Amino acid sequence: MVLEKNNIRLVPIVSEDINELKKFAFDDKLWEFGLNKLSNTAELKAYINDALVKVESSSAIVWVIHNANETIGTTRIANIDCNTKTAQLGWTWINPKFQGTKVNKISKYLILQYVFEELNLEKIIIQIDKQNIVSNKAAQSIGAKLQEIITNHLKTWRGNYRDTNVYTIEKNDWQNIKIQLLNKIDL
Repeated sequence: MVLEKNNIRLVPIVSEDINELKKFAFDDKLWEFGLNKLSNTAELKAYINDALVKVESSSAIVWVIHNANETIGTTRIANIDCNTKTAQLGWTWINPKFQGTKVNKISKYLILQYVFEELNLEKIIIQIDKQNIVSNKAAQSIGAKLQEIITNHLKTWRGNYRDTNVYTIEKNDWQNIKIQLLNKIDL
């Protein structure tokens, strides 16, 4: 399913996306707070192949983000649980030249609209490194509520264990969040 708004298109990932993603995927800024770091084409290919396996198993939906002229990044929902009607939103990396623009907010709006209005999920979970101030502010700006902090939670590519802020967005809050996001996006 292709999701689209304001010249931003989220298109399901395919293996051929490697050619466009590798133009910026190895920028160190993208991986400063990451659990993993992509350093070369082989690692990017493995990342895409892993994403495709998760898509095939129906545990994730992975999109590549485009504008009218180029590939901008990638994002996904994963750990989709039809029994609890929950999923995790994340694995987002956006070309640094588009960071700080409305690209991320529009992408998250499209995904939230899809998961709450089409998939009928009840809750989205977002996990962010506590030290990643920009991503924490971005989660709050789309209406996510901080639920807990898990200390020494996940090992990063640097070998340290990060503290993780766990945010949620619930379906019963979606209509209010939707209005707020549309106001921010359409300014």
